[in-house]
Amino acid sequence: RASIASSISSQISIYLPYLSVEGIEVGATSQEIDNNSMIIRITYSIPGDVVQEVFELDLAPETTIGFY
Repeated sequence: RASIASSISSQISIYLPYLSVEGIEVGATSQEIDNNSMIIRITYSIPGDVVQEVFELDLAPETTIGFY
């Protein structure tokens, strides 16, 4: 989980360098990861803006994602 959070942080610094990341949480047990499930929560802000934002991504096998 720490390596996932580190990879996300690295990609944000490359592609969204104007964001100030307050925290990255990867919530998943080993069994959930084996079943391709996890929750990722990124707390961030834009410098100069007092509002703190949260991006949450819930990945679960029941969720259908794709092009139709």
